Amino acid sequence: MNFSDEMKGKIKQFAKEQSQYYLEEAEMTYLEKLKYKTGQIRSRVTSKLSKLKSQSNMSMEAQNDMILYMKDLIEEGLSEQEAFERRRKH
Repeated sequence: MNFSDEMKGKIKQFAKEQSQYYLEEAEMTYLEKLKYKTGQIRSRVTSKLSKLKSQSNMSMEAQNDMILYMKDLIEEGLSEQEAFERRRKH
């Protein structure tokens, strides 16, 4: 099978780009690989910590306080949307 000159050029360019990605990873030093892996782990740990913080007692108390405050505003005659907007501004 013969490829057109245009297709040969595209294939050559694609192979060149892909080989760069492969070589960058394959030729990493041990310290570069370790730094890369550490960055991945740090991202996962940070993500898990943020989830834990959002579920902490303080966070839950703040959420409950906000709900109670909004219920009070609604009982005073504000609509849900008005109570939400007022809470958001304060």
